Amino acid sequence: MLDKEPKDSFRFCHKIRVRYPEVDMQQIVFNANYLTYLDMAWVEYLRNIGLQYSELLKTHEFDTVIAKVTMEYKRQARYDEVLDIYVRVKMLGNKSIPVIFLVTRENSADTVLEAEVIHVSYNLELDTSCMIPEFVKKRISEFEGL
Repeated sequence: MLDKEPKDSFRFCHKIRVRYPEVDMQQIVFNANYLTYLDMAWVEYLRNIGLQYSELLKTHEFDTVIAKVTMEYKRQARYDEVLDIYVRVKMLGNKSIPVIFLVTRENSADTVLEAEVIHVSYNLELDTSCMIPEFVKKRISEFEGL
């Protein structure tokens, strides 16, 4: 069970409009697409705090892999709705970054999804987890007030 995070505890929000290919025959967002939404919001969160993920990947300065995902579906989202995806990092480990997500309909208190994704800092060349670089910790900590 995820701990419910109040919407005002999040400092970043990314908007996504549900596209037609993302809904199933019931005309609701197919469940697997939420993970794509969360991943998009994570990359935009990093961009927002001054970390250009694509550049960090090219230079091998920082990368993550997903170690664990927990999602709780609360309400359905439908084609053409705009979703607010709130992103928050509550703490930083030595290698792990637990990221909390809250998905709501745009300008609404209706929660669609609550999720936690645990990212692990990863060294592609060595094919192993590694310490989170200090410059990444610093940016996240400053933004979140950790």
